[in-house]
Amino acid sequence: MDTSNFKVLWGLNDGAFFFDFYKILWYNINTMRKKEIEKRLAEHYQELLTIIPEKQVFALCLQGSQNYNMADKDSDIDSKAIVLPSLDDIIFNHEAKSYTHVRANDEHIDIKDIRLMFNQYRKQNINFVETLFTKYVIVNPIYQQYWDLLISRKEEIAHYNPLQAMKTMCGMCSEKFHALLHEYPSRKYWLDKFGYDPKQLSHLIRVYEFMKMYSKGVPYEDCLIPFSVDYLHKVKRGQISYTPEVAEQIAQEYLDRAVSLKKEYESFAPAESLKPNQETDKFLDDVLNKIMRTYMKEELNNADS
Repeated sequence: MDTSNFKVLWGLNDGAFFFDFYKILWYNINTMRKKEIEKRLAEHYQELLTIIPEKQVFALCLQGSQNYNMADKDSDIDSKAIVLPSLDDIIFNHEAKSYTHVRANDEHIDIKDIRLMFNQYRKQNINFVETLFTKYVIVNPIYQQYWDLLISRKEEIAHYNPLQAMKTMCGMCSEKFHALLHEYPSRKYWLDKFGYDPKQLSHLIRVYEFMKMYSKGVPYEDCLIPFSVDYLHKVKRGQISYTPEVAEQIAQEYLDRAVSLKKEYESFAPAESLKPNQETDKFLDDVLNKIMRTYMKEELNNADS
């Protein structure tokens, strides 16, 4: 670490020194986290190639808490793999791939057929649209130009159907509310310890905050970052001592807010926000068409050789 300017800062005032020191410390910690995420995502990619031939892999994207600035030392690295159907999948009309591969360390790779993925973009689900905004992605060079096309219009895709986005987010809030006291096997420890699942509560609040920003026209990338990160961290890890009754009351309050916000948006939003954008629809179809043609041309050439 370069400390050449520390004496100057000390000469100005102590506060300036500490501010500069912690700014450098913050930068170094985040650089280390960035490298760790990149390393782990590369491991995901290599493991993915043991399941799916590389020519069928469009992209592998980081998903989850790191994209929301919600990760901590206990957070896993999870990813979404966007994959193309094989020639046999198309000829024999096999079901499109959509499943989760669990790694030995319990990290997840969600594998999704690109046709289903594009449909999810249209449904405006945050968990899928976020893949267009993550800073961590590995793209198959064969398809890089098409990924770049998607990224160039990611904000447009994220607002393909704003009313549907609001409805989808409201539905997510409802799901999190009903999951709050539900004993899923993977969350049993938390239910036993707190009487409710603090992770579900934090998710519910986060999605509501997202809805609120999205409805005000805040850029999607900014909507992904909650404006109460520290509070949500504490809620998520059960560091705030809510009783199950209080947690349920808070969850109900945020769910009610989400429902009201959705209804308000439906009543007062501009007419163009209440239906799908046909131009974006055509754009997604065109990009998917080009991706599939690129893959099929290569496949057919190999089959003939």
